[in-house]
Amino acid sequence: MDKKKLIIIGVVLLLLIIITGVYFVISSGNRKAAAQERTNTLKLAEEYLNRDEFERALQLLDKLLLADPNDEEAKALLDEIIRKKRETEAAATDAAALAREAELQALKEQQDQLQDSLRELGSTFQESQPAEQPPAAIVQKEEIPEDAGREERERIEKINTLMKEGADRLNRKDYAGARDKFNQALELDPDLGAAYAFIGKSHFDEDPKNQSKVQAAIEASNKAIARNQSLWMPHNTLGQIYAQTKNYDNAIREYREAARLNPENYFLLYSLGKMQYYARQYADAVQSFNSSIHLKSDYPQAHFRKGQTLTRLSEPDPAIAAFREAVKVKPDYAEAHYYIATLYNQKGEVSAAIEFFRKAVQFAPGNAVFLRGLGMSLSIRGNYSEAEIHFASALKVDPRHAVTNYNMALVKLNLGKEQEALPYARLAADRKPDSAPYLYTLGETSEKLGHNDEAIKAYLQAIKLDNRYSPPLINLGGIYDNNGLYDNALALLSRAFDLAPNSYQLNNNLGSVYLHKGLYQDSIRHYQRAITQKMDATLPRYNLGLAFLELEQDAAAKNTFMELVKVDPNYWDAYYQLAKVLIKEGDHETARSFMETLLKKNPGYEKRDEVESLLQKL
Repeated sequence: MDKKKLIIIGVVLLLLIIITGVYFVISSGNRKAAAQERTNTLKLAEEYLNRDEFERALQLLDKLLLADPNDEEAKALLDEIIRKKRETEAAATDAAALAREAELQALKEQQDQLQDSLRELGSTFQESQPAEQPPAAIVQKEEIPEDAGREERERIEKINTLMKEGADRLNRKDYAGARDKFNQALELDPDLGAAYAFIGKSHFDEDPKNQSKVQAAIEASNKAIARNQSLWMPHNTLGQIYAQTKNYDNAIREYREAARLNPENYFLLYSLGKMQYYARQYADAVQSFNSSIHLKSDYPQAHFRKGQTLTRLSEPDPAIAAFREAVKVKPDYAEAHYYIATLYNQKGEVSAAIEFFRKAVQFAPGNAVFLRGLGMSLSIRGNYSEAEIHFASALKVDPRHAVTNYNMALVKLNLGKEQEALPYARLAADRKPDSAPYLYTLGETSEKLGHNDEAIKAYLQAIKLDNRYSPPLINLGGIYDNNGLYDNALALLSRAFDLAPNSYQLNNNLGSVYLHKGLYQDSIRHYQRAITQKMDATLPRYNLGLAFLELEQDAAAKNTFMELVKVDPNYWDAYYQLAKVLIKEGDHETARSFMETLLKKNPGYEKRDEVESLLQKL
C-alpha cells in the first residue's frame, strides 16, 4: 500500500475517533442534564406535595413516568401523593359532613326548643270562641195541629211563648229566670224534651266548674234525649262536659251525634274536630275541620286547628297553607303566625321563619313564647345583637325560664360578653340540672372567664349525665393540657375522638397534647386534620410548623410558616420561625427580608432582641 493511501486512512480514523469522543462527551452531558432535570422535577413535585398542591405534583410525575415508566422513585412518590390526596379529600368531605351535621344538630336543638314552646303555648292557648247561635233563634215552635181545640191551641201557644222567653233570658245570662220559664213549659208538657235540653244547657253555662251544676246538666240532657232523640242540643252539652273532663272518646260520640242531627252547624263539626285532635285521631280531625270550613270558610279557628292537626301528621306544607288561611281571615292571629314560623324553621327556611315570628310578636308583644321563638331564629342566622334584645324582653315576662336563660347565655357568648353570660348560664343549669348542654355552656362560660374550678365541675357533671356528648370532653381535655396534665387530657380527648373525629377543636387539642408529650408524628396528624376543617386557622398551623421542626423536617416547617403568614400577615412568631429556618438553609437574604419586615411592622415585638441578634450575625 502506498504512502498516500495510508495517510488518508489515518485521517479518516482520526476523524472517527474525534466524532466518537465528541458524541460521548455530548451524550454524557445530556445524560447528566437529564438526570439533574429528573432530580429537580422530583424535588419540585415533593415541594408541591408538602403544600397540598396535588394536581401540580401529579402533572410533573406524569411527565417523568411517560419518559420512564419504570422510574421506581417517581412511582413511589406518585403513590404517596395519591394517598395523601385521598386522605385530604376524605378529611375535607368528613369536615363538610361534620359541619353540616353540627349545623343540623344546632338547628335540631333550636327546633326541639321551639317544639317545647309549642307545647307550652298549647297549654296556655286561649282561642277566641265563636258566637254560637243565640238560643232564642234555635227554639223550634211546637206545631199546632189543624184539628186542635181552643184549649189545646192555647196550651201549645203558651208553651211556645214560655220557651221563647226562657231562651231570651238564657241569652241575657239570666239562668235562674230561664229555667223558671222552661219549668213552666214542662208543667204544660212533662215530656217536652226541648225544655230539658235548655235546662241542661243553662246549668252548664251558668258554672261549668261547679260539680252540682254539671251533674244537673247531665241529668237534664239525658232526660231531653230520652224524650226526643232528634234534639242536637243535649248531645252538645254532654260533649262539652266530657271535653272538660278530657273524656275524649265520649265527647267525640256526643259531638258526632249532635253534628248528625244538626249537619249545618259549623261549630259542632269544629268541636268534634277538636276532640278528635286531642284523642290523636288526626285524620278524622282534619276531615271534621274541613267540613266546618266548608260551612263557614271565614272561620279562622277551624283553619288554625286544621293547621295544628296537619303539623301532627308531619305535613308541613299543607299545615302552613292552613295557618295562612287563618291569618288571611284574621290578620292579627298571633298564634297562627307563630306556628307558620316554627314550620318554616323546621324546613330550614329561617328568613321566612323570622318574618312570621316578627308578626307574632307584633300582635302579641308581651308573649314570652313568641319573643323566644324570634330570638332563636335570629340566633340561627347569627343575628345575635337583635336576638339578645328579644330574649331580654322574654325574660322580663318570665325571668326564670330555663330555655330563655340558656339561649341568652349562648347569645352573650357569641357577642363576646362572657361576664354578662355567666348569670344566665348559671340560672339555666340550676333550673335544668339534668341537661348536659346547659352544664357545658356553664362550663364554657366559666372557662372563658378564667374560672377553671367552676368550669371543670360543670364539664365533669355534663360528662356524667351524657358520656357520649363530646364538647365537655374536648374542653376539659384542653384545660388539663394547659395545666400539664397530659395523660388526663389524652384520655378525655381520645374518648372524644371516637365520638367526633372531625371536630376542629378536638384535633387542635389533640395536636397540642401530643406536641407536649413529644409525640410529634401524632401531633402533626391532628394539626393537619384541624387545618383541613378550618382553613383560616392560625394556631394549629404555627404549632404544626413547630412539630415539623422537632422532627427536623425543615422544608415542611418552612412551607407551613410560609402558608401561615399568607393566612395571617400579622402572625409575628411565624416570621421569626421562618427566618430561622431560612438561615439554617443558608438563604440569608430571604431570612433578612423577613426579619426586617417583622421589625418594621411590629417594632415592639417581644423577641426583638433575638431578631436583632440574628440580623447582626448575617
